[in-house]
Amino acid sequence: MPSPDNHSAPKFNGHPPSLKHFFDEVNYLGDSCRLSSVDETQHTLHYLDFREYETWRSCLSAQGSNWDNFKVEIMTLYPRANEDQKYTVIDIEILVNLYMLCFSCIFLLSYHS
Repeated sequence: MPSPDNHSAPKFNGHPPSLKHFFDEVNYLGDSCRLSSVDETQHTLHYLDFREYETWRSCLSAQGSNWDNFKVEIMTLYPRANEDQKYTVIDIEILVNLYMLCFSCIFLLSYHS
């Protein structure tokens, strides 16, 4: 596995959409080095900045031996990381509020015309 400072090391930039790609890179490297799930999880933590490291390290699965459980738990920390869930409740609320504002403007314009 490359060291965290190596230019070819996997990087997670903190943006949820890039999380799956980060995990795929770590998994690819871990498989090519024949790492165990425990080692793969620990190497993943070393590729993070301090803030992410502290958060991820506090997860129960970070202490375990199941790489898949670790990925699932971490993905729950980033709502937009799952490709099937691109939008949050807040996104929908914003959309509804914009629609209501547009509808109100149209109603007012037609009333005053």
